[in-house]
Amino acid sequence: MERHIILTRGEFSKNKGTMMQSQTVDESGRCLEYIRARMSQRDYMRLLAIKIPKVHQFIAESVELCNPDWIYIAADTPEDIDYIRRMAIETGEEKPLAMPGHTVHFDGPHDQGRDREATKYLVPKGDYLSRR
Repeated sequence: MERHIILTRGEFSKNKGTMMQSQTVDESGRCLEYIRARMSQRDYMRLLAIKIPKVHQFIAESVELCNPDWIYIAADTPEDIDYIRRMAIETGEEKPLAMPGHTVHFDGPHDQGRDREATKYLVPKGDYLSRR
């Protein structure tokens, strides 16, 4: 099974303030060279357009930790969104539902990557999980 990292522009801006310590332009160049072999030319050019050295460091550290076969940089185009949705289904990350265009994703019981403020739960109409 191929391992991959897919990052979208939203993830870059979301993580902007919480990434690793500051980095010089030279260090950013080393990070870019380290990850270049795992990207297409198009994805590499998309990454170069991001002028935030901490993003380059974050991706390089993720590559070192996860050892992906390839890296895909999404530009939030409709084609990119469609590609990511197709890949999520093809890799088994998500399962299609009977309603066209909708999928479901189940995390394991020990998943620690939950952002409680951004997590949404589907409940029947009229049911509520929070106090109103």
